[in-house]
Amino acid sequence: MKKIKNLILSPVLAPVVFLIGVILSLALWYELSYHGKEALQKTLQTKAELTRNDIQKSLEANILTLKRMANRWEARNGTPKQEWHDDARNYVADTPGLTTVEWVDETYHVRWIEPLEGNEKAQGLYIAFEEERKKVLEGASERHKVTLTPPLDLVQGYKAFLVYLPVYTNNQFGGFIIGIYDIKKTLSHYLGDLFSEEYHIELFIDEKLAFQNFDKAI
Repeated sequence: MKKIKNLILSPVLAPVVFLIGVILSLALWYELSYHGKEALQKTLQTKAELTRNDIQKSLEANILTLKRMANRWEARNGTPKQEWHDDARNYVADTPGLTTVEWVDETYHVRWIEPLEGNEKAQGLYIAFEEERKKVLEGASERHKVTLTPPLDLVQGYKAFLVYLPVYTNNQFGGFIIGIYDIKKTLSHYLGDLFSEEYHIELFIDEKLAFQNFDKAI
């Protein structure tokens, strides 16, 4: 397989650093001529550069958008529920790979979800049910900074990475605004035509396998 490049995402909201590795290969690689392999390698390398730039710029903009939601929450000591849902609905509709926005309260329970349809299992969920997640949440709330998670298996039935943005009211921790990104949908958007059965694809986030569309044992 041809590893096209490690993609480093360092959003403007430092110190968030996200390391993505993408491996692409043609399923019928052995049938290509030498010149065919060389041309494909150049195509994949070009796509890697474009993907890196697209993902970095997009995530920076997306995080800033969610950060504005958190800022409004703090400035108003809480956003009215309907207004919050209207904002979140627009962000989900306009952001590639973003499937859900949540407000999680200071006890780490999911209170508001947009959209609710398809996310019913998450309503009221205590998201610190695993020790690793609890440490991430506690650290994010203490630092008052944006935190991106490694790949997580969600109760909604897909693998995602999450963006946690802590909110405070009257200088007291009030929970998180959370953006949930479906890894498969995000990768499909940025790889375009390369996201097909003709290619073997592996995606690593911080060296953890986040997506794979083939069985290595076959």
